[in-house]
Amino acid sequence: MPSIVFKKTFKDKEHSVRNEKGLSFHGTSVTKALIGHVNDALLTLPVVTEHGDNKPLQFQWNGKHWYAKMNHAFQKTHEEDAVAEVLDVMQAMGWKFQFQYDTEFTSEKIFGSDTETSNELWVFHKEPECYQVFKETADMKVGIGCRKDDTSGLIYVSSVAPGSIFESTGIQVGAPILSINGVPCKGKQLTEAVRLITSKAGPVKVMTYY
Repeated sequence: MPSIVFKKTFKDKEHSVRNEKGLSFHGTSVTKALIGHVNDALLTLPVVTEHGDNKPLQFQWNGKHWYAKMNHAFQKTHEEDAVAEVLDVMQAMGWKFQFQYDTEFTSEKIFGSDTETSNELWVFHKEPECYQVFKETADMKVGIGCRKDDTSGLIYVSSVAPGSIFESTGIQVGAPILSINGVPCKGKQLTEAVRLITSKAGPVKVMTYY
């Protein structure tokens, strides 16, 4: 099941009376498109200027994960607004979440003289969805294309033909295909996935995350 972790982080900085607080995304399911939607939503929040910092809150890639640094003034006035915007976007994109706040989940990392702590986080996941069509004849075109990613071994929806019976289901291009008619697709050859769709008449059930 694909998952994404969204965290609040606190950096205790030596020789500083103020802690740096930020928001971060973690997980292989985080995409540039998702971050783009989140950043667009954050642009609706006021820009709070502090010590010449008058940039809007935006997530940027720091080499390890997507991170958005909040200045102290923004933390005091709009921190919860920023979290609410992120949660709204994630839910609109079909992600469900579980909130965790407990010392059991605290993670602590040492960066030179700084200590980064996080014990307030949201774990997002997606439930699989089944898209089903019915082929009246074996040679009936269903309008779905597939491609295989050789690195992950996953098979993805590569195209959905306009006006096809699969288009009417709402299946999305780019969705990873978990199974076809109950047969797991990870590690399968692309020709086998195509055969499962095209070989006979009757129902075609495609299970995906998207």
